[in-house]
Order: sequence, then structure tokens, then C-alpha cells
Amino acid sequence: MRNLWREPLLHFLIVGALLFVAFEFYGQDDAESDNTIRVDREGLLEFLRHRDPRLNNSGAASVLESMTAPERDSIVAQYVREEVLFRQAQALGLEQYDYAGRRRLISQLDYINRGFLEEQLQFADEELVNYYETNPARYEEASMVTFTHVFFSSERHGEQAGALAADTLIALNEKAVPFHLGAAEGDRFLYHKNYVDKSAQEIASHFGAEFAESVFALPAAETWVGPVASNYGYHVLMVSRQKLAVVPPFDAVRGQVVRDLSAQRVQEELDAYYELARANYDVVVDLAETPR
Repeated sequence: MRNLWREPLLHFLIVGALLFVAFEFYGQDDAESDNTIRVDREGLLEFLRHRDPRLNNSGAASVLESMTAPERDSIVAQYVREEVLFRQAQALGLEQYDYAGRRRLISQLDYINRGFLEEQLQFADEELVNYYETNPARYEEASMVTFTHVFFSSERHGEQAGALAADTLIALNEKAVPFHLGAAEGDRFLYHKNYVDKSAQEIASHFGAEFAESVFALPAAETWVGPVASNYGYHVLMVSRQKLAVVPPFDAVRGQVVRDLSAQRVQEELDAYYELARANYDVVVDLAETPR
């Protein structure tokens, strides 16, 4: 029984029940104080305008009309979720009148709930290890490459850039030019000459995705290879180190596992709280255009 009282969802159930009683006991007669959430076209247009201040009424109408049925269902669900959470926050005795205040109130409720849930969370090692083993991609350290390159600009040399790179490749290997002396050759590159322990994403951001793929396919060796084309021209490279992707041991990432599992559990409990609260309301969706 003592463990049962520690369950966060049970606390939410109790709070939800109390809020429901409060709605029933203190409910007023006006339309906005009942347990019906009415989603009409004008309300949804206002919701869209607040979410994107760049939209005027006609722009919001165009966005709404261009939505597919699943997209419209999604925006209606967001509208209902926000309205439910806003009313739950109001039931705590707070009053807000504009949309910005409404969002702040919902954020306050979310912050309070998250803090409460995080304080309750405790994980056994078995849970953490299971989450770690089930989600290895979260903790994988990306493949890394270290290389230097000699660049020949297509903008400067035109169609001759590839031929210049090929001739330079032969000369560099004949002279056995080492890694650290290659930078003296070729054209000035927009970014760097040497790249040390860089991921494919970083390389692609400087050279393009195809170049990054080609570099990671090259073996590490004390010879020059290429030419390899990029978004800017051609490159002769020496790859000095390749580090394959690896998932570090559990103990090395335990703190991150705790944070990730906590975030997942908190979100699950918040979703459960929302579903509990939403059950108190009847949602009526009527998106017919209001006659002018």
C-alpha cells in the first residue's frame, strides 16, 4: 500500500477527481464554464493566428482549407489539448485573459507537473540497462575521420581543376610529401586544410554529402588519394585516422540514460494526466464557415 501511494499517476487521478468535483460544485451557468469544448471554425482560425502571428484572418483561413484531413485532425487535437490544460490551470484559482497569458498559465502547469514527477522518479539498475540496450542509437558515438586535403577550385580552374588535382596526386606521392606539408599545395579553401576527428555531418556541412561519404570510405594510410569531387572543386587527400562508430559502455553514459528515461517517463505521465483531464469534457467540432 505504501508503494501505491508513491505512484505519480495515482496522485494525478486524485487531483483530477478533485478538479472534476470542483467543476461540478462551483460550475457557473454561462457557456464557457461548462464541460463542453466547442471547436468551431472561428476559434480554430484564431488559434492558428496566435500560433503564427504572421497570419491574418484570410491567411489562417487559407492554411486551414489547404490542410489534409489528418492535418486538420491534428490541429484540432492540439486546440483541444490546450483548452483542457488551460481549464485545468484555471481550476487552480488563477485568471488569465489574453492568449500570451493563457500560454504562460499552461506552461506553469506543465512546469509544476514535470517538477513533481521528476521528484518521484527512481530507477532500478535493471530498468536503466534495459533502456540503454533498447536504444543503442541514442548513445552511439559517430564515426570520425582525420584528414588533410589539397584543393583545386572549379571556379578558378574550370574544367582543368580535376586534371590539376590528378597531376598533383602523382607528384605528392612521388615526393612522399607527409601529412603536415600538404597544405602548401593547391588553392585556398573556404574552410580548413586539416580536419581532425570530424563526423560525417561536419564534413558534409563543409564539402557536401557525397564528399563526406567518399572520405569515410577511404582507408587510413600515409599516401595521397583522389581526386575526390566536392561542391567546390576537386581534392587530393591523405586520411590519417578512421574511428568507427561505437556505443560506449553503460557506465560511461549512465547519467544520460537516467535523463533520457526520466524524460520519457515524465512525458508518459503528462500524457496520462491530459487524457484523464480530457475525459471530463465533451468536445464538439464544427468547422463550418460562419455566415457573413
